[in-house]
Amino acid sequence: MPSMKRRHFLQAAGASLATLGLSQTNWLRQADRYGQALAQSNPRKLALLIGVNQYTDPNIPDLNGCLTDVEMQYQLLVNRFGFNSADVLQVTDDSGLLPTRANILQAFEEHIIQQAQPGDVVVIHYSGHGSRVLDPNPIVVSQCGANSNPNGLNGTLVPRDAGFFSSGNDIAVSDIMGRSLFLLMERVNTDHLTVVLDSCFSGGGTRGNARVRAATSSRLSAARSGGFLLPIVAELEQQKRWQQSLNLDEAEFQRRRAQGIAKGVTLGSASCDQEAYEIPYDTNAAAGAFTYLLTSYLWQLPAAEAASTVQVNLVRSTKISTQNRGTQVPIFETAPGVDNLAQPLYFTDALAPFAEGVVRTVEGEQLEFWLGGMSDQTLKTAVPGTVYTLLDPTSGDALGDVALVSRNGLLAYGKLLEGSSAAVRPGLLLREKIAAIASPTLKIGVDPSLSAEQDAAETALSTVLSSGTTNRITVLPVNQQSAVEYVLARTSEETQLRLGQSGVAELPPIGAIGLYSADLNNLVAGSAGPVGETAAAAVNRLQPRLRSLLVAQVLKELASTASDLRVGGEIYTSSGRGPKIPLLSRGNLAGQGRIRTELTGATYQTDELINIKITNEEANPVYLSCLVIDSSGNIITLHPARWDAPEEAARIDSGESLVVPRNEDGVQFRVSGAGFLEVLTLVSRQQLRGLLRNLQTIARSANRSRGMVGFSEGDPLSLINDLLGDVDGISRSGATIQTETVGAQYTAVDSGAIAAFSTILEIV
Repeated sequence: MPSMKRRHFLQAAGASLATLGLSQTNWLRQADRYGQALAQSNPRKLALLIGVNQYTDPNIPDLNGCLTDVEMQYQLLVNRFGFNSADVLQVTDDSGLLPTRANILQAFEEHIIQQAQPGDVVVIHYSGHGSRVLDPNPIVVSQCGANSNPNGLNGTLVPRDAGFFSSGNDIAVSDIMGRSLFLLMERVNTDHLTVVLDSCFSGGGTRGNARVRAATSSRLSAARSGGFLLPIVAELEQQKRWQQSLNLDEAEFQRRRAQGIAKGVTLGSASCDQEAYEIPYDTNAAAGAFTYLLTSYLWQLPAAEAASTVQVNLVRSTKISTQNRGTQVPIFETAPGVDNLAQPLYFTDALAPFAEGVVRTVEGEQLEFWLGGMSDQTLKTAVPGTVYTLLDPTSGDALGDVALVSRNGLLAYGKLLEGSSAAVRPGLLLREKIAAIASPTLKIGVDPSLSAEQDAAETALSTVLSSGTTNRITVLPVNQQSAVEYVLARTSEETQLRLGQSGVAELPPIGAIGLYSADLNNLVAGSAGPVGETAAAAVNRLQPRLRSLLVAQVLKELASTASDLRVGGEIYTSSGRGPKIPLLSRGNLAGQGRIRTELTGATYQTDELINIKITNEEANPVYLSCLVIDSSGNIITLHPARWDAPEEAARIDSGESLVVPRNEDGVQFRVSGAGFLEVLTLVSRQQLRGLLRNLQTIARSANRSRGMVGFSEGDPLSLINDLLGDVDGISRSGATIQTETVGAQYTAVDSGAIAAFSTILEIV
């Protein structure tokens, strides 16, 4: 019988990595592709991975996450997609081949163009700054409208040693133009080519704890007023030589690149004029938002999916997760005349089982492993005591268990718990078995706009959610190395401008203190106070909202954990309009055990009645709880909604199904307005008695025997503590291994005892 396995890709709306902007590929223009590649039974797999953090030009700010991007792609391609490590060339700041202009072009020429044969699989990845230069023969970018390129610009990749040469009011730079990349792609002798670009070409700079991968603004600031960036002469001459080798005159070159990309598929991190961010996914650890989303998705994918399906999920999840940050939509482009999006992404099936990570080294019972298959939300649960099952990458057989001892970013260390140590070796995969959720805290920064009240603000934050000796707020600095989740800031003219650009309808007045997203591009709804308010007073006023944010964070961390419970279900409308969302789409893959995939969500019309159906495929009863979080962070219990019979309301017997809301409870789940709702479905082997007793007390104090109860009607922290206590008790009593491994300071979540699922509904 198949089981559930959490799909990492959809995480909490507002989760840090998922909420940041991504970049564009619309400047990659395509030519008529070569004839259909000859099929090969064993095609070679080649990859060129380029990452640039450090720039020699002082006008270009360094980046932090590009080398992490390369490492994530490398581990994915080698350990899931079967690339030979010798065929994956890395051109990075810390490799033997620095990402200079000459080295990048030479690597493209010798490693890709000279080696690739028809039918081979080729992946090119670039993470670094993007920029724009004047195009000597510009084209219209079809995806962005007829007036998409009024200034005649062409996107560029910015190598480590990009030069800076004055030319009157203008500046000539030695970037690699989109025109050049088009010609390089055209010269690759296989149609199975995938190019991934995590860079952008709009305004640069920083946004709170995020950095934008665009070098245009910083370079133009060094130019004279009204100046432009130009390509160097050598770049244009090199393009002419490539055109000649391809027998392309200028007219034909223009015609082909105006049609689209040269061949294969290109993935860009956002649409026209949107920004590519890199953000900290952990303290002192950053990565490109798009690369992190894409690679962790592919690590968790249980079976091959068409690129078009990956695109749908990626676009929807990015849209959902960036709802408060502006419009950021990834771009997939394909060669004309061929349906490459019907092919698996990277033109190859994943060969290894889905996993969270891979073992790198083994010394006795001590293991070093890499956890880049975890989303940023799931990574929060990778704390000491978390237990992973070791899997053979070929057969999918379980070979033992390992407990996490310590972690630094994506690199972790652990000790073997069960299984034969002789069978443990580098290259084994890891899959979460028992999660360990740390005591919940919010990571909040104090913006420089409150520097005069820094001490008072930090003191207020450190005590506002205190409980005994436990403080639920950690104050962090606001910078690119900090994993701050929210920022307390006073509104300025610049802040108002950013909010307006992000689509915020009601702008707070200048001088008002509010709680902002980590990149300062969005204000938490209803958090702005009156002008002239002190920082300490603002923190006190925000206490209820801080509690709600903390509770929502815990629920989403719980929803990111894995589960082996066998249940099924779907979300649908009473009217039959709109899509049915399978909560659990199940199937068996040879050697991979029981798996589960989950769609990322769906769009429904306002005023629809929504139902959730859960079917128990276990041999024993399970118990259902269902919560809803709206876009403002308000939390209500959708089920159980009858407080005079909680045991009956929550139980689903073996082989039975339960549809909620139940008619006999007199409750309806009708969506209204516009925005996003998150539905959290909790299924457990035992009833969540502590949570139910707490909710029942709230309901009875309000003199009602049935109906939905909001967390704000009671003490949200007490409710969440009861929930975590229930989960921990159920997990420790029924765990398949000794949960003493998980320290008492953590909540144990056993994959065989608890299932928690997150589904986002977009209401229009």
